[in-house]
Amino acid sequence: MGTVTTPRIEQDKFLYGLFKDLGDYSLSYIYRGSFNPQLSDRILSLAETNMNITGESQKTQKRVYFVMVESLQNITRHQDTKAEDDNTGFFVVQSSGKEHRIATGNVIDSDQVDALRGKLEMVNSLDQDTLKSYYKEMLSTTRLSEKGGAGLGLIEMARKTGNKLAFDFQSISDQLAYFYFQARITPEWNENPAAGTLDYVKEIHRLTRERHISLIYQGFFTHDNLKSLLSMTEGSVVSSEDLAFKRKSVNVMIELLQNICNHAASIDASREGKP
Repeated sequence: MGTVTTPRIEQDKFLYGLFKDLGDYSLSYIYRGSFNPQLSDRILSLAETNMNITGESQKTQKRVYFVMVESLQNITRHQDTKAEDDNTGFFVVQSSGKEHRIATGNVIDSDQVDALRGKLEMVNSLDQDTLKSYYKEMLSTTRLSEKGGAGLGLIEMARKTGNKLAFDFQSISDQLAYFYFQARITPEWNENPAAGTLDYVKEIHRLTRERHISLIYQGFFTHDNLKSLLSMTEGSVVSSEDLAFKRKSVNVMIELLQNICNHAASIDASREGKP
């Protein structure tokens, strides 16, 4: 007699597999949905708390913080607020050892693809000294708008990270495309910095769409970042018109997060927070 797999067992296997896949990272924050300045502040607060706990240097923290701010601003500025659920904004920050990766995804107009690809290829073709000169030139000739400077943020991210920028475009329709972007921060400057691959980011994005996942957080849990997590998880059910469902969902989230903070074992007693 064959093994019967119920939806609950399948879901448990998926969650455990996801937990194992994220085990190599000291921080994994993955969000899919609408973005606003308040959400961005909470994401930044979570990352800052985690880097403080893991003892990351102030220099690296500033570099990570800059790239995160720029990436989140780009999503907020360019996101399609009327996009279908499958095509909403996507943000990933992951830390492993001394390496940090920040990735984003958002819808853009198809007629913007060639120009944006050209800017990214230009930035990736320059070394650090040329990037600095190119940034100054662009700064003196570029007119800023609500959509930001024409590539200034990309140039500065390449300068701050010291690595090439990874990017890709996937067609959605004749009018729209989905833009993937990733910046990688490493502790040392590289003479031949690689851009890295976007395969993992695309796979995580696919899984969150198929499983209707809005938020994944794997890292240190403290009472401080608990507040940020609660605010973000409340936001993921705010669109529900069923008030009773919304209240139940938020109450369950509160209880589960408090259980982790209050009762999870500490692997390293010298560090704050529960992993």
